[in-house]
This record gives sequence, C-alpha cells and structure tokens, in this order.
Amino acid sequence: MDIGKLSKELEQNLDPSEVLQFAISLGSAGQYQEAILMYDVYLLMNPWSVDGLNNKADCLLALDRLDEAREYVTRALTMDPSYPYPWCTLAEIQVKQKEYFCAKLNFRISLKLAGPAHKSYPITLSMLERLEAMEAHPES
Repeated sequence: MDIGKLSKELEQNLDPSEVLQFAISLGSAGQYQEAILMYDVYLLMNPWSVDGLNNKADCLLALDRLDEAREYVTRALTMDPSYPYPWCTLAEIQVKQKEYFCAKLNFRISLKLAGPAHKSYPITLSMLERLEAMEAHPES
C-alpha cells in the first residue's frame, strides 16, 4: 500500500480538523480504541502533528499500552520539545511504570513550559503534588 497516495486520498475526502475533533471526542468519551484508529487516519494526513501524536499516546496510556504510548509521546517531544502536554503525558507513563524520579522531573518541565496561566497548569501541578505526597507517605 502506498501511504503517500492513501494520505492524499484521505485529504481529498476528509477535513483533517474534523478527523482530529472526532478522535478527540471519542477519546473524551472513553472510546480509546476507536479514537486510536481515528488518530491513525489523522496522522496519515498530518504526520508531523504533535497534538495528534500526543493525543494518541494519551489513548494508548488509558489502555495501559505503555510502550506504544511512550513511542508516540517521544516522537511528539522530538518534534516540539517546547510543547508542555507531551512532557505531562510522558510523566504519566513514567508514574504507571514506577519511574517516579523521572516523572517528577517531567511534570516540572511541563509546568515550566506551560506557565501558571496555561490551562494545563493546575492539573499538572496537582499530579505532581499527588506524586510527591505518595512518595512522602508511601503507606497512605
């Protein structure tokens, strides 16, 4: 199968922004497997989309497909290391894999890049605080 040809056919018949919004809505509804399929379609049309890569990683994370999630979030970070969301996603993967030290560092990177005014800041800060509390009181 010629991926380039398929990508052009998809672009002619589908609006990439609509595909992305549909994938986001599926993920928000907890339909992660379906969302992953839509992100695959979207990424055929926009292979350099950091949002598409990170959002697919989020869905894979929700399904505990951690190695795959890490692969996609790493690609997103390679493309745009200044974007805060993939750092947070990577930290969430690291928490699930019990890589707590690295997770704390990556939550902090996400917070620094986002800044206090960014909409992701309160949620990321909360995740970091929970991780630090968990480490301080492991029996709780």
